[in-house]
Amino acid sequence: MADGQGDGPGPAHPLSAEPAGPTSNAEQEPGRAEPDGRRIGLRLSSAAGFARVFVALVAMRPAFEKVPTAMAFLLPVPFILCHSAGPGANGKSIAALSYSSDVRALGTGVTGMVGSFGSVVGLYVFPQIKDSLGPTDTFLVLSVVPLIGLITYLLIRWDPPKGHLWRRGFRAPSWPGTSV
Repeated sequence: MADGQGDGPGPAHPLSAEPAGPTSNAEQEPGRAEPDGRRIGLRLSSAAGFARVFVALVAMRPAFEKVPTAMAFLLPVPFILCHSAGPGANGKSIAALSYSSDVRALGTGVTGMVGSFGSVVGLYVFPQIKDSLGPTDTFLVLSVVPLIGLITYLLIRWDPPKGHLWRRGFRAPSWPGTSV
């Protein structure tokens, strides 16, 4: 089959689960570790990131009031690193790979809008939660958010790079003025 789907001569499809050749330094140089997203997939990498963020938030609770003020700036570091290594980095990638090319720009735009809306709501709600519950219990309330993300990623078993919906016969709804 010479249509570029990876079964015959010609380059593999850019979204194919099986690339035509080495795609990372880890494949070219033995002994180099692959990033989590490539080795275990974006879904499980994000789930692991959500789990790490959950643990970081729960671990910050008992230490928050006992740490000297000069050291308090180190408390959010594990949270930020865990978020950046999992759900933060993979959110846009999963959104971009979840849509077919004709609606990809709209889909990733809506995904970005929802994320920005969550940031605005968080900036408004966080001080209210902190004032009503105190700083230590606020971390327990906030830890529910990555826990919900973790459960969602574990329940929805679709991983974009490993199994595209449109390669399995799924067709996106056609919007007026577009062709699928």
